[in-house]
Amino acid sequence: MDDKQLLYAVEIASSPDQSLRQQANDFLRDVVIHCDQWWPLALSIFLKGAGAPSSSEVGKDGNQKCSPEARVLSLQVMDQLLGDKPKTDALSLESRAAIQQAFLDYVQTEFVNGAAEVGPVQSLLRNKVSHTLALLFISSYPTLQYPPLPSSTPSLLSTLLILVKPQVNPHTTLLVLHTIVEINQEAHDTLLKSARAWTQERNERDAKLRDEMREREAPAMHDACLTVWEEALGRMDGGEGQGWAEVVEWAVKAYGGYVPWLDITMTVTPHSLHLLNRLLQHSHFPFRLLSLDVLSRITLKGMKDPGEKIQLLNFLSIVNALSPLEESTRAGAGDGGEVDEFRERTAKLLNNFGIELGKIVPPEALAEDKTKVEAEAMLELSLPLFLNFLGDVSTDTSSAVFGMLDDILRRNKRAKKGEALNLSPSKRAFFTSLLNVIMKKMEWGRDADWSLGGEDGDVDPEEVNNFQTMRKQLKTAVEAIANIDPDLFVGSVSNFILSTLQTFQSQGAGGVTWQQAELALFLVYSWSEFSVTRVAGRAAFVEIPPDVQAAIASSTKTRKASFSSSDGMTDSGASTPKVNVDYMSLPLTLQGQILISTVESNISSYPHPAVPLQFFECASRYAEFFKMRIDCIQPTLGSLLDTRGIHNEKPAVQERAFYLFHKFVRDVKSSLNSTLVPSILESMSDLLVIKPVIPARESPEEDLLVKATLTASAFDAQLYLFETVGILIAVLKDSPNEQLAFLQAAINPLLALISSNLQIAASGPDDIASILLVHHSMMAMGNIAKGFPEPSDAALAAAPPPWIAVFKQSTEAILAVLERMNTIKVIRDAARFSFARIVTTASQRVLEYVALFVKGIVTQFEPSELVEFLGFLGLVLHKLKDNLFDVLDGLVLPVIQKVFQILAEPVSGTDDELSHNALRAAYLSFIASIMGARLDAVFLSPTNKPELENILNNVIGFASEFGDPVLQKLAFGILSRVTIAWATNPSAARVTLAGTQGVGSNVAGPLPTTQVIPGFEGYIYDRLIPLCFEVPSNPAFRIKDGQAQLVMSEVVNLFRSVVAARGQEAFDRLGGVFFPSINCPPETAADFLNQLRTLDAKNFRRWFTEFVKSARDAQAATLKPVRDE
Repeated sequence: MDDKQLLYAVEIASSPDQSLRQQANDFLRDVVIHCDQWWPLALSIFLKGAGAPSSSEVGKDGNQKCSPEARVLSLQVMDQLLGDKPKTDALSLESRAAIQQAFLDYVQTEFVNGAAEVGPVQSLLRNKVSHTLALLFISSYPTLQYPPLPSSTPSLLSTLLILVKPQVNPHTTLLVLHTIVEINQEAHDTLLKSARAWTQERNERDAKLRDEMREREAPAMHDACLTVWEEALGRMDGGEGQGWAEVVEWAVKAYGGYVPWLDITMTVTPHSLHLLNRLLQHSHFPFRLLSLDVLSRITLKGMKDPGEKIQLLNFLSIVNALSPLEESTRAGAGDGGEVDEFRERTAKLLNNFGIELGKIVPPEALAEDKTKVEAEAMLELSLPLFLNFLGDVSTDTSSAVFGMLDDILRRNKRAKKGEALNLSPSKRAFFTSLLNVIMKKMEWGRDADWSLGGEDGDVDPEEVNNFQTMRKQLKTAVEAIANIDPDLFVGSVSNFILSTLQTFQSQGAGGVTWQQAELALFLVYSWSEFSVTRVAGRAAFVEIPPDVQAAIASSTKTRKASFSSSDGMTDSGASTPKVNVDYMSLPLTLQGQILISTVESNISSYPHPAVPLQFFECASRYAEFFKMRIDCIQPTLGSLLDTRGIHNEKPAVQERAFYLFHKFVRDVKSSLNSTLVPSILESMSDLLVIKPVIPARESPEEDLLVKATLTASAFDAQLYLFETVGILIAVLKDSPNEQLAFLQAAINPLLALISSNLQIAASGPDDIASILLVHHSMMAMGNIAKGFPEPSDAALAAAPPPWIAVFKQSTEAILAVLERMNTIKVIRDAARFSFARIVTTASQRVLEYVALFVKGIVTQFEPSELVEFLGFLGLVLHKLKDNLFDVLDGLVLPVIQKVFQILAEPVSGTDDELSHNALRAAYLSFIASIMGARLDAVFLSPTNKPELENILNNVIGFASEFGDPVLQKLAFGILSRVTIAWATNPSAARVTLAGTQGVGSNVAGPLPTTQVIPGFEGYIYDRLIPLCFEVPSNPAFRIKDGQAQLVMSEVVNLFRSVVAARGQEAFDRLGGVFFPSINCPPETAADFLNQLRTLDAKNFRRWFTEFVKSARDAQAATLKPVRDE
């Protein structure tokens, strides 16, 4: 093919005809790939017409210059050739020499004597040419070629450096400078190196190139760059035009590129530092930024000798150079323009300087070490400048020194917990200033637009997010200071909080800005995170005498022990009396004083939404304090109920207040005066009106019902109010009639909504509003039920309270909805949600509705609902237990069949794989729930027993799912339970294992012997015991992994369950049958049985893990090396 055909292909590559364009692009891509065949033609196309002012004009060779597109393609072909070492090595010496000479001739013709690629594509072509020249320089470097050329052979760069004469032709100078920058990037740039695949060959080549250049080209290259830099800067300052600015910038970029890898004694001299300082003070803004970047590169230069690094940093005199610049630009900070950008870059330079000083000598170095002393002195001199940047009004500038901040804090951190750190007066003064700067920086900006969400159109969410991120980082720094000097932290922070509260209390909002008030409350909220003592519970707020603490601890321990009775059931623990403590009479701790001051200051009345909302965050976090100081509950509730809280006009604030109000009421309900409940409910009533929001349809196939229920909305927050209603009504337990009246007042409007919209909604899926009203009403009823406590065994044994009738009525309404609307998924979801919560509250008193409910759900649900349905069944089983036998008997097989029908479907992507994994886990949890509810007899009913072996085999299959240890753990847990349930031999010779109190201890408790399956022990010995060895012995089982160790715990539990069920027979079968069948040495078998008998579960797991590892290693040694992990 001649050049005309290739040029034609380039032309049609931009054709409007897509088919032609695709063919041309495919062809040109092939040309680049096969560069070793096409490079002569490509080089010819690029060189034609060199020196011509533009394409289509005739150059010095008498030919027309080709189009820019064709010439760029030609350079891509050459780049592909020169960048591929095997292809370059395959070139003959003549070809390499010809290519180099061709490009040198081109530079002479086009740049030295020609128009230097003028025109709109000048910069593109110049950049491409410089990159090609850099690749050509590296690929043709004399000592890197094979065989290497004499070291006296001039390199391409040496020849190009001769052409650097800015006073004659700045275009040539710019080309050479660009080439130097490209060489730096190819040979050293860490960012580019990290972006490309690492190879040993490339790494060694780059290292050798740098070594060679240090000896050969470096001096001339450095001299040329400084000469150009100085001359061009002088011409620019002399008024010869801004055109010289580009020359200066590229000279400095070239210099900054080789500084990290050339000898510092050559590159960093009084002359070069003088030039950098000239740029740092220059009126041309890009020069100032460029000088800061180069100084950062010099500062970060790696050096082995700490003493030499100290000398370098001392020579740079960074602090002296930057201090006046920081001071002169401080007044203009915060305008978002050049000043902020300059200050940010300046702060980054200081940040690098501080971190490098910290690296020079480790903290454990001797105090009298000269280098350490000098480094610490330099660091101390930089601290005032550091504080100025840290406190800068711009978040970007402040964040730029966070690395130095972290380094300072890390180096001063106490060596070990509880050890006092003796700070010198100067260090203590610094940390005091640092803490004050950090706290000031943690304030919202004076002109900041505060917002919680996107409802404020004028608020920039990115700006809010940046501030929150910065505040989180600064809070970590405060925590570190608290760890370094607790007294300093306590004094400074508590003083700020208390003085802010006192000023507001005496002067109102006029004496305190909203930013100060919000910060004070944020620090109150964070106090427990800052506290170095980490005192938990009520002792954080009051000083509890030691004898009272001991009595409380003893009572708590006894009550916890009484919660678990010998048969595994729970009781109330009421037989153990609580210790009565008059907390109101106890003196407050500092945190308690801060909280009482927070309430008494009435800071929640501040007329800015950020302040009361932060107060509510504090109240919800420190509810335990309010339970001791019940006099603080009512005023806090008052502020939560009015326009500061749940009646706030800002939707985002109101919705957050809904949650905080719910959390506060939930946590203080035991201390809440029941006489307050009616007025609280009355204050909430106007917010309980349900108003469904119908989202906009974005595509014809979009399901608006699903979108409306899955998209976050105000109703999600409103559900917290409905749950709070249930909590408050439950507080009225001592006034059953009043409690019933309020519950009816809350539920009846929801029932009315369901009734009035049911007929409309059931007529079809088009009336979105009516369907959503029914959905929301059911969800609201479920949340009201959720607010009621779970009944104790004693409560279930007593007569049902009057309010049970209301929840029965609610359940009947849910069933009526399902009867008419169970074809609508969101309705099924809401019904399942609400019924589950009513079951939790009413327990067996709604048992009569379970069968009808399950029938209404199971006939229609989609595969995607099966996981939630299985979870729902597990909850119902847990609450109603043996009362559900008949319902479960007819449900087990259809559910299992549905599960495996779905699991048999092919997996077509990540989503399918995740949903299948979730279904497997839900299925095993369902089986475990049946066993845990002691309803395992359902598997032995005439309906289900024929499928029992298949069910067990499936569980065994999941136990062998090596990619999912969660499934394996669940499966082995089930196998332990079935072993106890169906294989316990009450007449067997008992064996008490270490760590147990008798049969079944530390394993699943034995069930009535009427459930024992004759001969089931054979299944255990034939299938389960081998499984216990096969799974952990498989190389696919990552035995060192933490989750795998949880599986190992369940494997050990299965071993122990077999012994608990079969007694001495288990040891006889293992020792006499199983181990001989696998050719296990008798001494190994005996050791296993002895360890199983004498070690507790935890220690036997450790022993068995090592046992398996040894067996795997031995097997690997006899076969071939197998990588365990």
